[in-house]
Amino acid sequence: MELTRPRSTATPRDAVRAFLGVVVRGQTYRNVAYLLLTFPLGLCYFVFLTTGFSLSLGLAIVLVGIPLLVGMLVAVNLLTRFERWLAVELLGVEIPIPEDHTTSTGDVRERLGTVLVDRRTWTGLVYLPTKFATGLVWFVLIVTLLAVSISLLLAPLYYDTAGVSITLPWASVVADVWVAETAGAIYGNFISVAVETSIERIDTLGEALLASVGGLVAVLCTLHLLNGAARVEGAFARAMLRARDESS
Repeated sequence: MELTRPRSTATPRDAVRAFLGVVVRGQTYRNVAYLLLTFPLGLCYFVFLTTGFSLSLGLAIVLVGIPLLVGMLVAVNLLTRFERWLAVELLGVEIPIPEDHTTSTGDVRERLGTVLVDRRTWTGLVYLPTKFATGLVWFVLIVTLLAVSISLLLAPLYYDTAGVSITLPWASVVADVWVAETAGAIYGNFISVAVETSIERIDTLGEALLASVGGLVAVLCTLHLLNGAARVEGAFARAMLRARDESS
């Protein structure tokens, strides 16, 4: 018996609807919120971890740093639990909520031991600081792309405002074909290609409307790009913050 693969029912209209629908999907804005939170949270994590571990390791020689070091590892475990919750709520990533060892039954040593052997405590030492670097990238990307896109989208509203100038970089390619001739004999055709750059100012309604259309396309592309970045963040969070016995 021959098995046939089901045909895709997607149509060009569906593709256009999916491209335009990014604006009205709530998940898009939850993704953007998560990416924006990544930078301030990552900065706080970086400062906290570098300060705490430097202090605890420095004081370890007088034994005071040992309990401080254990406390830092417990704090890392709690922060990874918070990051799991954030990824589940904002990104919709399926990461089961871990058992709360800090409130489970048993003496303090047993609970501390459970936290210290927890895989997430140690993966959190890698995951939490990396949020500072990735958060900086997402913050710059969001602010730059959305600021430029929205300013172009709204160009018809303020292009003729006194003291406001909208300029766009423009590049054009100029190609010249010329013939080399020596003593009446043609011995070669040559092509000269040059790229000319200039700054064009938008000062008419027609130009402003064209810029607005370009801004709309740029906004849509930016939102799709940020959704892709959020999916990458979600996959990374699931890989780093899942328990050892959870299936990937």
